[in-house]
Amino acid sequence: MGNVLEKRADGLIYSRFVGVVDDAAVEEFKRHVAPYLAEATAESPLHFIADAAEEGSWAFSARREFTHYFEDKRLGKVAITNANRFTRVVATFLMKATGRSDEVRFFETEKQAVQWLKAS
Repeated sequence: MGNVLEKRADGLIYSRFVGVVDDAAVEEFKRHVAPYLAEATAESPLHFIADAAEEGSWAFSARREFTHYFEDKRLGKVAITNANRFTRVVATFLMKATGRSDEVRFFETEKQAVQWLKAS
């Protein structure tokens, strides 16, 4: 299916990938984020809640593209919920590759994720 994304009333971006994350899914994510990214700055970046409940495996090329995309400082912190072990490994690698490993955390609930993002 690809990516589902919405901006919440509190300003956080809620995103979830459904199925295998391939190049097309990453491009869909980027298209969804583009309108919000145009308004963001490095001083006021977009923060994400990433729900990984329906996420499948990540294609290598998609991982590489996502890593390059998240080098943009207008993309802020990412709070990941419902992550299985594979997703945790991939997400940790992606953030370390961008030098932003302190900007990603895993949470059991969306409420915990929101609290962390709002405290930032």
